[in-house]
Amino acid sequence: MPRGGVGVPGRFHKTQIWTPAGRGPAADALCIIRLNMAYKSNELLGAADKLIQFITDNIADLTAKNVTPGPLSTSVSNLKDLTVQKETSQEAKKQELKASTAAYELTAQMLYDLLTSIIDVCAGALGKKSAKGKQVLAIRKQLNKSRGGGGPVNPGTSGS
Repeated sequence: MPRGGVGVPGRFHKTQIWTPAGRGPAADALCIIRLNMAYKSNELLGAADKLIQFITDNIADLTAKNVTPGPLSTSVSNLKDLTVQKETSQEAKKQELKASTAAYELTAQMLYDLLTSIIDVCAGALGKKSAKGKQVLAIRKQLNKSRGGGGPVNPGTSGS
Protein backbone atom coordinates (compact mmCIF):
# COMPACT_ATOMS: atom_id res chain seq x y z
CA MET A 1 0.00 0.00 0.00
CA PRO A 2 1.36 3.46 -0.80
CA ARG A 3 2.70 5.38 2.17
CA GLY A 4 0.13 8.18 1.96
CA GLY A 5 -3.00 6.08 1.55
CA VAL A 6 -4.85 4.58 -1.39
CA GLY A 7 -3.54 6.11 -4.63
CA VAL A 8 -1.79 9.04 -2.95
CA PRO A 9 1.85 8.05 -2.42
CA GLY A 10 3.59 10.25 0.12
CA ARG A 11 0.94 12.98 0.12
CA PHE A 12 -0.75 13.50 3.44
CA HIS A 13 -1.08 16.26 5.98
CA LYS A 14 1.84 16.46 8.42
CA THR A 15 -0.49 15.80 11.38
CA GLN A 16 -1.73 12.50 9.96
CA ILE A 17 -0.42 9.21 11.25
CA TRP A 18 -0.70 6.20 8.96
CA THR A 19 -0.73 2.71 10.39
CA PRO A 20 -1.61 -0.55 8.65
CA ALA A 21 -4.71 -2.01 10.25
CA GLY A 22 -3.59 -5.60 9.75
CA ARG A 23 -2.53 -8.07 7.08
CA GLY A 24 -4.26 -9.33 3.98
CA PRO A 25 -5.81 -7.56 0.99
CA ALA A 26 -8.83 -6.13 2.80
CA ALA A 27 -6.93 -5.02 5.89
CA ASP A 28 -4.14 -3.43 3.82
CA ALA A 29 -6.71 -1.04 2.35
CA LEU A 30 -7.51 0.32 5.82
CA CYS A 31 -5.54 2.97 7.62
CA ILE A 32 -5.93 5.07 10.73
CA ILE A 33 -5.63 8.79 10.11
CA ARG A 34 -5.58 11.43 12.79
CA LEU A 35 -6.23 14.99 11.73
CA ASN A 36 -6.09 18.21 13.70
CA MET A 37 -9.09 19.51 11.80
CA ALA A 38 -12.76 18.64 11.58
CA TYR A 39 -14.59 18.54 8.29
CA LYS A 40 -18.09 19.79 7.69
CA SER A 41 -19.90 16.68 6.58
CA ASN A 42 -22.04 18.25 3.88
CA GLU A 43 -18.99 19.92 2.30
CA LEU A 44 -16.94 16.73 2.45
CA LEU A 45 -19.69 14.56 1.00
CA GLY A 46 -20.46 17.17 -1.66
CA ALA A 47 -16.80 17.24 -2.68
CA ALA A 48 -16.82 13.43 -2.94
CA ASP A 49 -19.88 13.55 -5.23
CA LYS A 50 -18.26 16.25 -7.38
CA LEU A 51 -15.03 14.28 -7.68
CA ILE A 52 -16.88 11.09 -8.63
CA GLN A 53 -18.80 13.05 -11.28
CA PHE A 54 -15.58 14.67 -12.54
CA ILE A 55 -13.90 11.27 -12.89
CA THR A 56 -16.97 9.89 -14.69
CA ASP A 57 -17.09 12.88 -17.05
CA ASN A 58 -13.36 12.62 -17.82
CA ILE A 59 -12.82 8.86 -18.14
CA ALA A 60 -11.33 9.16 -21.65
CA ASP A 61 -8.89 11.94 -20.73
CA LEU A 62 -7.74 10.19 -17.54
CA THR A 63 -7.33 6.86 -19.35
CA ALA A 64 -5.30 8.58 -22.08
CA LYS A 65 -2.89 9.77 -19.38
CA ASN A 66 -2.51 6.21 -17.95
CA VAL A 67 -4.84 6.81 -14.99
CA THR A 68 -7.40 4.07 -14.39
CA PRO A 69 -10.54 5.94 -13.29
CA GLY A 70 -12.61 2.96 -12.06
CA PRO A 71 -10.66 2.25 -8.85
CA LEU A 72 -10.49 5.98 -8.07
CA SER A 73 -14.27 6.44 -8.27
CA THR A 74 -14.88 3.19 -6.43
CA SER A 75 -12.54 4.07 -3.56
CA VAL A 76 -14.09 7.53 -3.18
CA SER A 77 -17.61 6.11 -3.36
CA ASN A 78 -16.91 3.33 -0.86
CA LEU A 79 -15.25 5.65 1.65
CA LYS A 80 -18.01 8.23 1.21
CA ASP A 81 -20.61 5.54 1.98
CA LEU A 82 -18.65 4.48 5.06
CA THR A 83 -18.41 8.12 6.17
CA VAL A 84 -22.19 8.50 5.84
CA GLN A 85 -22.70 5.32 7.90
CA LYS A 86 -20.36 6.57 10.65
CA GLU A 87 -21.97 10.00 10.68
CA THR A 88 -25.43 8.44 11.00
CA SER A 89 -24.18 6.23 13.83
CA GLN A 90 -22.53 9.20 15.55
CA GLU A 91 -25.69 11.31 15.34
CA ALA A 92 -27.80 8.44 16.74
CA LYS A 93 -25.36 8.07 19.65
CA LYS A 94 -25.47 11.82 20.31
CA GLN A 95 -29.27 11.62 20.56
CA GLU A 96 -29.02 8.52 22.76
CA LEU A 97 -26.54 10.33 25.02
CA LYS A 98 -28.86 13.36 25.31
CA ALA A 99 -31.78 11.12 26.28
CA SER A 100 -29.65 9.12 28.69
CA THR A 101 -28.27 12.28 30.30
CA ALA A 102 -31.76 13.73 30.74
CA ALA A 103 -32.97 10.46 32.28
CA TYR A 104 -29.99 10.37 34.65
CA GLU A 105 -30.48 13.99 35.69
CA LEU A 106 -34.18 13.35 36.38
CA THR A 107 -33.57 10.23 38.47
CA ALA A 108 -30.65 11.87 40.31
CA GLN A 109 -32.88 14.82 41.20
CA MET A 110 -35.64 12.47 42.33
CA LEU A 111 -33.15 10.55 44.52
CA TYR A 112 -31.84 13.80 45.99
CA ASP A 113 -35.37 14.96 46.77
CA LEU A 114 -36.23 11.60 48.37
CA LEU A 115 -33.04 11.55 50.46
CA THR A 116 -33.53 15.08 51.77
CA SER A 117 -37.20 14.43 52.56
CA ILE A 118 -36.40 11.26 54.50
CA ILE A 119 -33.52 13.03 56.27
CA ASP A 120 -36.00 15.75 57.32
CA VAL A 121 -38.45 13.12 58.60
CA CYS A 122 -35.74 11.30 60.56
CA ALA A 123 -34.23 14.51 62.00
CA GLY A 124 -37.69 15.79 62.94
CA ALA A 125 -38.61 12.54 64.64
CA LEU A 126 -35.31 12.19 66.53
CA GLY A 127 -34.88 15.89 67.25
CA LYS A 128 -32.59 18.05 65.14
CA LYS A 129 -30.46 18.95 68.19
CA SER A 130 -30.09 15.34 69.40
CA ALA A 131 -26.96 13.29 68.60
CA LYS A 132 -28.89 11.03 66.18
CA GLY A 133 -30.63 14.04 64.60
CA LYS A 134 -27.26 15.70 64.03
CA GLN A 135 -25.91 12.43 62.64
CA VAL A 136 -28.67 12.19 60.02
CA LEU A 137 -28.40 15.91 59.17
CA ALA A 138 -24.65 15.37 58.60
CA ILE A 139 -25.61 13.05 55.74
CA ARG A 140 -27.43 15.89 54.01
CA LYS A 141 -24.58 18.28 54.73
CA GLN A 142 -22.14 15.84 53.07
CA LEU A 143 -24.58 15.33 50.18
CA ASN A 144 -24.88 19.08 49.59
CA LYS A 145 -21.10 19.45 49.86
CA SER A 146 -20.65 16.84 47.12
CA ARG A 147 -22.97 18.90 44.89
CA GLY A 148 -20.82 21.98 45.35
CA GLY A 149 -22.74 23.14 48.41
CA GLY A 150 -25.80 23.81 46.34
CA GLY A 151 -28.87 21.88 47.29
CA PRO A 152 -31.36 20.68 44.73
CA VAL A 153 -30.96 21.49 41.06
CA ASN A 154 -34.46 22.99 41.01
CA PRO A 155 -34.78 25.11 44.16
CA GLY A 156 -38.01 24.55 46.00
CA THR A 157 -38.34 20.87 44.99
CA SER A 158 -36.89 19.61 48.27
CA GLY A 159 -37.59 20.18 51.89
CA SER A 160 -34.01 21.36 52.56
